[in-house]
Amino acid sequence: MAVLAKKISPSNGIYYALPYPRGCWHLYAYRFDQGVELDHSQLWEQYCAAVLAEVWCQTLKQSSHRLKRELTQYVYGCPRGRVACRERAYFINHGGDLPQAIAYREVEQAFGLHRLGARWERDAHEQMLESDYYGIGEVLNLRRTPLT
Repeated sequence: MAVLAKKISPSNGIYYALPYPRGCWHLYAYRFDQGVELDHSQLWEQYCAAVLAEVWCQTLKQSSHRLKRELTQYVYGCPRGRVACRERAYFINHGGDLPQAIAYREVEQAFGLHRLGARWERDAHEQMLESDYYGIGEVLNLRRTPLT
């Protein structure tokens, strides 16, 4: 039996690309039409640090509570971006550091923009901070290449 895909309405929001064990990356998209409007630090502290802690606790053989506490301080250590509508057009601001494992189309689909032709704009404000990038790498025991 065929199932029709549900049409997702466009929404503003923010996202993170989160590193998972075994070199995988996952998109964590937060749509503003489905909840309270948050900034990146609130999303990181309330959701993303906890998600990473749960995902990594078995691999690192550490408690998720301890990992969350350590990760919470590194708000700007993962690729992130913001979706905004201006003058009836959608823009996706990003730091230019989205991992290849997450396609632009995946971000567009998460925010209902894949048929609207959203415009991607590089924004220095959305770039990872080097100290946070290396901090997450240390907590999760990731090998990090220098940021360019």
